[in-house]
Amino acid sequence: MTVKDIFRMVLKLFGLYHLIQVAFHFMDLNYTMYFVFMPNSWVTYVGQLINLIFACILLFKPDMVIRWLKLEVGFDNTSVTNQIIDGIGITKAALIIISIQLMVANVGVFITQVVLSFKESVSQNALDTLLGVEDHNPVNYQQLIYSAFSLSIGILLFTNYVRLANWIMKLNTSDGNRN
Repeated sequence: MTVKDIFRMVLKLFGLYHLIQVAFHFMDLNYTMYFVFMPNSWVTYVGQLINLIFACILLFKPDMVIRWLKLEVGFDNTSVTNQIIDGIGITKAALIIISIQLMVANVGVFITQVVLSFKESVSQNALDTLLGVEDHNPVNYQQLIYSAFSLSIGILLFTNYVRLANWIMKLNTSDGNRN
């Protein structure tokens, strides 16, 4: 494995992470309300488009970024023979970090929205009128769906990181042979 292969792999993994983040921010239904009420919503669209282009460049053209930033220049030895820093290990670690970040960032929101939804469905003015409690925390189904989707993607990445790492490495070797 060469230094260029490591940089290619790291850039692709960062591009995958960035693409996941762009997709979740774009799919977040809170942005729908933002677009409706804000007259400058085109700025958000342009920002999301720039982020999407950046993620696609990192995913599909990492060699162009490596050449542009001159990342492979200046190393005494271009081959990496250490078995600890192999491509599959870096890929597995990155997939685990991405999946844990997706799960940890959304588990609190998901549990809160599920509890609020349960509370709303159980006590439709029955318990609240007896206790004299007004509910100031309405259920946000948009956040519930968003956090459930993020959790499920995080769990899928976490449970299938070995298979995904092998698939990414196979893509990386096929890209290395083409370039």
